[in-house]
Amino acid sequence: MWAFTVPAGPAAPAVLSDTPALDLSADTSTEHDQGLVGMTVGPAGDWLYLNRTDASGDSVLSAHAIERAAPPAHPRLAAGVELLRVAQPSPQHNGGDIVFGPLGYLYVSFGDGGGLGDPAGHAQDLTTPLGAILRLAVDPAAPPAARAVAAPGNPYGAPDDDRIWVSGVRNPFAISYDAPGRRLWVADVGQQCLEEVNALRLAEGGADLGWNAFEGGRPFVGEPVRAHRAPDFEYSHGLGLCSTVGGHVYRGTKLPALAGRYVWADLCGGRVYALDLLDLPAAAGRPPVLDLGVQADTVVGVSAGPDGELYVLDLAYGVHRLVPPAPAPSAPPAPPAPPTPAP
Repeated sequence: MWAFTVPAGPAAPAVLSDTPALDLSADTSTEHDQGLVGMTVGPAGDWLYLNRTDASGDSVLSAHAIERAAPPAHPRLAAGVELLRVAQPSPQHNGGDIVFGPLGYLYVSFGDGGGLGDPAGHAQDLTTPLGAILRLAVDPAAPPAARAVAAPGNPYGAPDDDRIWVSGVRNPFAISYDAPGRRLWVADVGQQCLEEVNALRLAEGGADLGWNAFEGGRPFVGEPVRAHRAPDFEYSHGLGLCSTVGGHVYRGTKLPALAGRYVWADLCGGRVYALDLLDLPAAAGRPPVLDLGVQADTVVGVSAGPDGELYVLDLAYGVHRLVPPAPAPSAPPAPPAPPTPAP
């Protein structure tokens, strides 16, 4: 993990550190869906939170104190403390994104642990964090047993896992919180046919998003344990699409046509899209899905900067910022009229 320092001045380029701010490669598994799968900074800006798969195959949530220094020196990260450990049955569907909500609680997504069709039924089992999104009160400075506990107001209690906020997900490796819209956006990867996007209000704790009784809005196998919440948007695997990588609601200023839209991408398509599905009056007459005309290679994420501008993470070609298209070239001036022949 490397640190960038941004010097003062709007045109000053970011400077990459000469050495890693933190190196966890020796204790991180990278098969299938494993690896460093989630990262966020705490609300006070003093801790960096990571979700990764360690060398044993477990999902580990850790917090690392940010040791800041005056520019041009780069910040460094402390070794960190373990907040939560979840045993994974396989290297597939480990999920793993993390994001803080408005009350300072940490949302953590976990996949169902793998196997076609969720054979162990994890996503419909409220006693395991697998196949669910947790809502945690975290305190890295607390004693080990109190560093990551169920947030007050969570919908479940014993014998269920009281850390669960919503259940019924397959592999939601991309979640994001949109503060103006007050929604947690969950992109969940389907199995055979459908990818889905859910925009969850904070009052929807306890929702069952349906897997494995449903894939998207279609019945898959069995029946959901609780009332099924249908996805807000779904798309099929046609036209070369295969796996949603999620995204963010655009809240920047450089692309006003995207204001309030959820910008996301698909792993296989190499295209970036904007979705407008919230009940905003300004959305009347706007198409629900807009192809931004951005052609990438292997998009693995869409991320937002502190100014709300968006970045596309391409496994083949690096990180790219979305910017307005270049203006069309002006028409060349008309050539002067040919001279009139003398009489």
